[in-house]
Amino acid sequence: MAEASKKEILEHLDSIDLNELLDRMENYVRNRFYDKSEKERNGFDYVDFCYNVLVKATNGIRNWDKEKTSFDKFIFGSLRSDLYNFFRKQKLKKNNKADSDYTEQETYLIELNDFIEIDEIVTKDEPPDIDFEDISKDALKSLREQGANKLEIEVF
Repeated sequence: MAEASKKEILEHLDSIDLNELLDRMENYVRNRFYDKSEKERNGFDYVDFCYNVLVKATNGIRNWDKEKTSFDKFIFGSLRSDLYNFFRKQKLKKNNKADSDYTEQETYLIELNDFIEIDEIVTKDEPPDIDFEDISKDALKSLREQGANKLEIEVF
């Protein structure tokens, strides 16, 4: 395993056309954000993702194994990984926000008991049970008294 040192990475960056590399990296990032709104970037510009990868490479956070892969593959692999992690964090934030909204509602209901004692709540008298059989008998009796014919009674 022949990891490149910080000095070797900086020398390699000096030896290539850095603007061309940044343009290709920016195009890659733009393509990854093609169906996403600007709001989902959280204030990051496309180039910010590219610079972050280059900074990680020069600071030793990302290690380039010169024997296994070329510098381009290393940089674009790192960029791909960073974007994957960025999108994964965004998705987790959305899921956590949905969960926290639900939790806030639960918390509100639980906190209600801290402000109001259940015994203090005045309950209205419960309505009496309705006996539909008695009501229907009374209605039929009333219809007969008013002179309803057999068909009207059957419809009722």
